[in-house]
Amino acid sequence: MLQSVITVHGIWTKVLWQENVAPVLYPHFKPVSVKYPYYRWLGPVDLVFEPYVLVAGVAAWIVSRFFEGPRHFVDAHTKLLLFLWLLLAAAITFFRLGNALRLIRKEVSHAIAAGAQPHIIAHSLGSFLIGRALRQIRPMRGHRIVLAGCVLKRRFDWQGLLNKKSDAFDAIRNEVARKDWVAGTATLLCWRFPDFGSAGRNGFVGNGSFIHDVSDDSQSCPHCLAAGVAAKLHNFISDHLGHSGVLETSDFASNYWLPFFLEIEPSEFHLFLRVCSGIVEGLPIAVTGRAAGKLDDEQFKKIASKLLLRKWGWAGEQNIDQYVRTQIQRYYPGYQSDPRRMDDLTKQVIIGVCRAVDDARDALSEKLDEPRKGERSADQYASAARDKRIVSLNPKLAVKKALQTSVEQESGA
Repeated sequence: MLQSVITVHGIWTKVLWQENVAPVLYPHFKPVSVKYPYYRWLGPVDLVFEPYVLVAGVAAWIVSRFFEGPRHFVDAHTKLLLFLWLLLAAAITFFRLGNALRLIRKEVSHAIAAGAQPHIIAHSLGSFLIGRALRQIRPMRGHRIVLAGCVLKRRFDWQGLLNKKSDAFDAIRNEVARKDWVAGTATLLCWRFPDFGSAGRNGFVGNGSFIHDVSDDSQSCPHCLAAGVAAKLHNFISDHLGHSGVLETSDFASNYWLPFFLEIEPSEFHLFLRVCSGIVEGLPIAVTGRAAGKLDDEQFKKIASKLLLRKWGWAGEQNIDQYVRTQIQRYYPGYQSDPRRMDDLTKQVIIGVCRAVDDARDALSEKLDEPRKGERSADQYASAARDKRIVSLNPKLAVKKALQTSVEQESGA
């Protein structure tokens, strides 16, 4: 059973981003879209005043102008009627948000019952709902959480939440967009929603060892590297994006959110993909099955050394040769008695990994470029033939796949 990634949309949106992100997540994870039929069109006005209550109140006031008795009554009790009007709007909002929370809880419960805490992606009002759900609903759990266009207050007590519920989440990635005027003005609604704030524009603040700021999405957190311990929450800051900037294409999800959920540093993930593609480009056609690239011997040696000598985090800080050998010993212990066969198999597996990873990149690109008519439905994230190749974007699965293939080829030789 695949681990779920639950996506929760915000207000003022057609929520197409959930369907655009789903093909990136699958086949590594099961995409689950939580959709609630509120707050789609009028934005903050819809959220604060509730359109039906607003229209009904305005209509009642207009009608009262034509009748003397109702007009005098309205004029004499304006403050009381306004208070009752706002109270009714608040009650409807409470009901609607409560219903949205129930939908989230339902999907999280299903995911946990299937065997794993789900990952979560929440945009705009969705971030508010996730923060409230984690704090107020006891069974609510998330593993890794992405917040985009976050409208929570900057001092939302994530650390206090973990102190009370230690497994509430494992890590949070907060996408901070300096041009996000929606998150920037969310503080103005704190009188209505006390947890509202500008974390999506200015980032969360708190304990320096718990929250780190990162100014480059493609780099590892320098503070975590210096401390040797990963912070629980990172603000990834962009100076040029707006409220929904990270949702406009699937690229951001494939470049940053996918490795985040795979628990691989994006910088390491991208380097591994580039190195594997470079290896394939430099290998002879007899090995790769396609024409070799333009790499000379010196270039190829540099790329090969990056692959072979670097200690990879996803491999438990082993180089790839060490990691492959541990996997051979684990699944095919018979090779230990013959060092020469072990060496030959290790080399074949490493080449197989590079080929599988390079092919997986191509397959994902093809999948995301597929023309789709109209809006994508919730189940249009699968591409059977390509997904079998795409799984190798996960380095561990690429090794497992290459190892199995190499052993089968040797056995059949």
